[in-house]
Amino acid sequence: MVVIIPINVDDMGHLPKKRRRIVPNFTGSVTFFSRLNGVDRGSRKMSDRTTEIEAAVFRRLLEHLDSRKDAQNIDLMNLAGFCRNCLSKWYVAAAEEHGETVDYEAARERVYGMPYSEWKAKYQLEASAEQLEKFEKGK
Repeated sequence: MVVIIPINVDDMGHLPKKRRRIVPNFTGSVTFFSRLNGVDRGSRKMSDRTTEIEAAVFRRLLEHLDSRKDAQNIDLMNLAGFCRNCLSKWYVAAAEEHGETVDYEAARERVYGMPYSEWKAKYQLEASAEQLEKFEKGK
């Protein structure tokens, strides 16, 4: 017997904490699939066209972030729960899921459009006490 359990994930692909448990005493096979913004991402293989579109969206996101260097990572974390460094980590993880190895610093350079140390020196401002307090509360 196979049981398919639909689960909803947040915009970052994480399960809500209250939904992270498996039903006890179940001995059958369980298949999970997730729905993100109404799109089934687990029970079907995405088409090449869908992959191309999603890749274009990712490139556009990077272009947008590059044009908004005033949007500091701490502000992104406080408002949206992710930042450029998160994107870099997700890039590394996605590469690993597809059998590739991408160095974290190389992923950062892809996301930042330059070496991270250079971006940090040119554009990163010191976080204010208010930003740091909000960040700590949001953890």
